[in-house]
Amino acid sequence: MCGDFNFPEIKWPEGTLSAGGTLDHQAQTKALLEVADKSLLTQQIITPTRRDNILDLYFTNNQESINTYRTEKNILSDHDLIVINTAYKKNKSERAERNTTGSSPFTELNFFSEKIEWEKLQQSFSEVDWEQTILNEDPNTMLHTLLDKLL
Repeated sequence: MCGDFNFPEIKWPEGTLSAGGTLDHQAQTKALLEVADKSLLTQQIITPTRRDNILDLYFTNNQESINTYRTEKNILSDHDLIVINTAYKKNKSERAERNTTGSSPFTELNFFSEKIEWEKLQQSFSEVDWEQTILNEDPNTMLHTLLDKLL
């Protein structure tokens, strides 16, 4: 379990409460600690993720699953980015099977290519009378029509 929990009242790694916050916020903080305790989860992040606070948390029931982690400043948030290296290895054959099952022509496209002329595509799509094109069609046909036009 991980995410931005915004509980500055919790002192990590101890998992103890300090004074502060509203009664409602204190109750939420206690509930989080109780859930973690009952689920045998331990919080792994001990480096501040926003100023001097550890607000972004990573709970696990298998401490050995984490090899290392680091926090990095980033321009998209006032919270640091957490990069976790785990002991898990992805099975390459599983990925290949997943991509072929129910795959879409969109999976082969590179939307980040500099060769894409987005303005021309936008102009082309705006010229389609979408209401008339899918009028009185069932949802499945609408989807296929949209995908055909997009491709």
